[in-house]
Amino acid sequence: MRQLGDFLAAVPDFGVRGFSVTLPNKQAILKHLKECDPLAAEIGAVNTVVVHSDGSLHGSNTDYVGVLRALEKKLQIKGSRALILGAGGSARAAAFALSRAGAIVEFAPARESGERTGAGRGWRSNTATRFTARHSFDAVLNATPVGMHPRGGISPLAPGELPVGS
Repeated sequence: MRQLGDFLAAVPDFGVRGFSVTLPNKQAILKHLKECDPLAAEIGAVNTVVVHSDGSLHGSNTDYVGVLRALEKKLQIKGSRALILGAGGSARAAAFALSRAGAIVEFAPARESGERTGAGRGWRSNTATRFTARHSFDAVLNATPVGMHPRGGISPLAPGELPVGS
């Protein structure tokens, strides 16, 4: 994470008072913080950093509340089934938020990092490369970089990969 280190070294010179953290640094930033909100520490990912007057860094995670606010407008989270594509910092925050609100959380595709993300938390990794009719989700969250610039217009799922519910 040389670029992250270079950026953090330049923060005092530019008078930066705070900044957002994106992939791939949401987990890597943790070791550079003097303080971290308990929720962000539990999630293991930070997306917002405040620079205190002494130059120390304080991290928090707003992905957690962002996921909840967006989805509570569309579905009853408690008892719903959510599929989260990805296993990084955003996926972790979404999984924490949804599972604490009573959703059943599943990750896909199953990768070694996905297995670690859900370890001991009751979250499952879907080892299927293709989903079948037995897979039914109320929400599918793309927490991967697939579809982001410069690879816009693509999806981490193939057309028709998830069965359409009634």
